[in-house]
Amino acid sequence: MITKKGNTRFVLVFPKLGFVVKFPIVRISALWPAIINPWKYGWETESLIWKAPVSCFFSYKYLFFSGIVANWLEWRFWRRYKHPFIHPTWFSFFGLFNIQKYGKPINNDCYFAIGSSVAKTTNGASIECGHGLESSGNYCEVNGTIRLVDYGSVRTWRVIIRHGHKLMKLRVSECLIKY
Repeated sequence: MITKKGNTRFVLVFPKLGFVVKFPIVRISALWPAIINPWKYGWETESLIWKAPVSCFFSYKYLFFSGIVANWLEWRFWRRYKHPFIHPTWFSFFGLFNIQKYGKPINNDCYFAIGSSVAKTTNGASIECGHGLESSGNYCEVNGTIRLVDYGSVRTWRVIIRHGHKLMKLRVSECLIKY
């Protein structure tokens, strides 16, 4: 078993069994400021932070729920589209944990090569998406081609829907040679 940690989730990897389990990171340490700050700074300021969407890094919703939302969105995207560029998410228990097919990780030496190839293939749309499409750690290798394993963001969905057919053609060996 291998463990990996991202910004919003941590993953237990079972390569021999052929699956991974993704758990959300819920930052309980943010609970205390969420309770104390309204008295300290006023309810109006704090209500703005609570009203901010889950995608805003400074919001309490992000600290508490972003991993759960990412898990749930990842499962929903797989169930709806089953796009061949993304790696299958087999199950989600309301975002509290996901079970996904294991994929052979791409060598970290090609971090910039994969990100550059993806950016070029998507005409820069992957850069607007954020880290999801830029990090080689979010990909696996299937028969020499790259597949996305971290797609729990609506911005990532848009890029996959628009450019996924081109991204499916990217080969790991070509990415390394080009850049």
